[in-house]
Amino acid sequence: MIYKIRNFLDCYLPNAFTIALCLTLLVLVLGAIIQQQTPVQMILYWYDGFWGFLTFTLQMSLMLVLGSTIATASAVKRVLERIFVKVDTPLKALYLIMIMSAWATFFNWAVGMIIGPVLTLLMKKRMPHIKSAHLIAASYAMYVIIFPVSISSTTALLVTTSGHFLESQIGIVPFQQTIFAPKAIFTSVISFFALLAFFHFIVVKEKSTGQAVGEVINERKESKAESSGHVFAAKANNSPLLTYLLCFCALLAAFFYVKENKLMIDFNFINFILLFLGMAIYKSPEKYASSFKENISIISGIILQFPLYAGIMAMISDSGLVGTLIQWITNVSTTETFPFWVILSSSVINFFIPANGGQWLITGSLLTTAADNLGVPIGTTINAFNFGTFTSNFLQPFWALPALALSGLKIKDIWSYCLIAFLIFMATTLICFYLLPDSW
Repeated sequence: MIYKIRNFLDCYLPNAFTIALCLTLLVLVLGAIIQQQTPVQMILYWYDGFWGFLTFTLQMSLMLVLGSTIATASAVKRVLERIFVKVDTPLKALYLIMIMSAWATFFNWAVGMIIGPVLTLLMKKRMPHIKSAHLIAASYAMYVIIFPVSISSTTALLVTTSGHFLESQIGIVPFQQTIFAPKAIFTSVISFFALLAFFHFIVVKEKSTGQAVGEVINERKESKAESSGHVFAAKANNSPLLTYLLCFCALLAAFFYVKENKLMIDFNFINFILLFLGMAIYKSPEKYASSFKENISIISGIILQFPLYAGIMAMISDSGLVGTLIQWITNVSTTETFPFWVILSSSVINFFIPANGGQWLITGSLLTTAADNLGVPIGTTINAFNFGTFTSNFLQPFWALPALALSGLKIKDIWSYCLIAFLIFMATTLICFYLLPDSW
């Protein structure tokens, strides 16, 4: 069946940028039909919101590039090669990549997204016959299912931050009610083992010689410092002392920030840590800057498409489309079924706004008001929203772009695996949220 899906995709699946353009036109038409907005008004909504994600785009882009720079460092690769020297079969490689991607995503989603392609490259060098597409799909699957319980989860971080836009409505929501809630953790654990079984079956099924479709892996080599000219400039550009002094200052700043803010960690703090951790690993300022430049290419698709999705978000919000959808699920929901409908609606909206935090900005107030009226705990609502947005990330190719850029694959090479993974994750999520209690 995988091969039939892949053949179909070769003919009919456009690239991610084309999909974004099609979604833009679809939302414009839906706003005109459902909300009775004029086409001109929808276009104006689109223009007004086009650059609304600039700060968020920079934060997310930095997180990805900084995480990728760390993951692709020669020192990190050497450590991984020594640790995993006994990984000598495709199944062992699969287990390693899935477990490492899951753990990395839990601590930082950007590193989790990148570690899979890096490990796939290492495995490919040691086992040339290994097939890359299902390994990249498996690592991406771990990013999708673990992000909702990651300590770098966008919405979970946002609602723990003092001064967030819903503080007057829901207050500060600690991690214990969101990513550390037993229901959320259990859902991710069950999904992990279900997907492990699926990809195990794929590896066993695809045991054959030769390369699968799209078996192109880009190897990124750590750039060597090439300073020339005055000896002082060369020494300064490659000075470990300068690097470590700055890293020590960063360590002090991080310590006092966490102490004063009581572990309130936001995107800027995570990026700050990633920046100076990477510098410490590379030691040389010039080597770090060169590697950063090498890894910039992985965010080209995100920078290109984020303005389009910001425009889509503005059309959905300003036209009232999202309000109509939330009102509909509120009308048909009960206390027991509300999380079920939140998962489904968030999954649908995510096709048009593939940004967890961006989607929360326009639906958060509506969802939390409805949850309060129905007596649904705020933590359950946030978790249902988080899992819902990420289920459709298996089908929405936007966040797969960095992994594809690193691996040299195309979206159609992994989408057939992602389709099955979507069905597994969606079914697991709906069953767990419907059957498991909110408090244990």
